[in-house]
Amino acid sequence: MVDPYRDAPAPALVCPRCGVGLTLRAVADAKVDECTRCGGVFVPSKVMPRVTDAFDLAPEVIAQFPEGVTVAHPGGPMYVRCPRCKSVMNRRLFAPGAKVIVDECRGHGVWFDEAELRAVAEFVAAGGMERSRRVQAIERLKIKHAHTATGLTDEWTFWSMLLEVLGLR
Repeated sequence: MVDPYRDAPAPALVCPRCGVGLTLRAVADAKVDECTRCGGVFVPSKVMPRVTDAFDLAPEVIAQFPEGVTVAHPGGPMYVRCPRCKSVMNRRLFAPGAKVIVDECRGHGVWFDEAELRAVAEFVAAGGMERSRRVQAIERLKIKHAHTATGLTDEWTFWSMLLEVLGLR
């Protein structure tokens, strides 16, 4: 017996930029959703850590996706909706130094406009994530120091923590 609730096909995902149905694409053993019209790619949340790993999917992304120029706003709506839940995604800088603005649905994944996924993979492969983590740690230390700077002991703590973050201690 066919159960229409259990056997119903999964709803097709639609490109948040141009409205065309997304196509499933294999990247090694992972799957992403790609728009064949605008070149955008939706990477599920569970696949993102693998994309940002220089030894996992980043080299495969570089091999499979063409080079291109990233554009801050490629056209269409400025704020796009998640292909899965239809909520408006958050626009954010992918990582300090990456020079790529992505759209993120925290529950479902990240939308990359044309050429952005490859740009991020190249950033990752060049050690960008590690540099980004250091920059963020230093910024946190600066903020903490600004709030607690009351004397020589705090100054020593700041520099000691900074050396540790930079791997020099």
